[in-house]
Amino acid sequence: MLGVLYADTGRFRESEEHYRRALTILEARKAEFETRIARLLHGLSMMYAMASRKEDADATLAEAASIARRKIDTHTDMATILESYSSVLKKKGKTQEAEELRVEARRARVTAGLVIHAHSPF
Repeated sequence: MLGVLYADTGRFRESEEHYRRALTILEARKAEFETRIARLLHGLSMMYAMASRKEDADATLAEAASIARRKIDTHTDMATILESYSSVLKKKGKTQEAEELRVEARRARVTAGLVIHAHSPF
């Protein structure tokens, strides 16, 4: 995705434009693409962090985490978003909420591992 490439080269304005364009397209069909929207918001928040836009990074990550919490039972990759947001909350001194998210993410990862092993013939 161009947003990632631009962010990696320090071209943050162009990166944000591409992230926003992708979000606009996906949000038109939000119900179908919620997990993709969460992933894009997570990427956008990382770009904001790289650009030293902490408030934007935190707000965007909070939005991604809100979606991730709803989708984690069926999309365990959402755990990464919850772990990222948990770190932000911990740095803000919101240790209880941070720990709840960390545990929720861990539970999803463990459950996914158990499901995979339960269906594996080996």
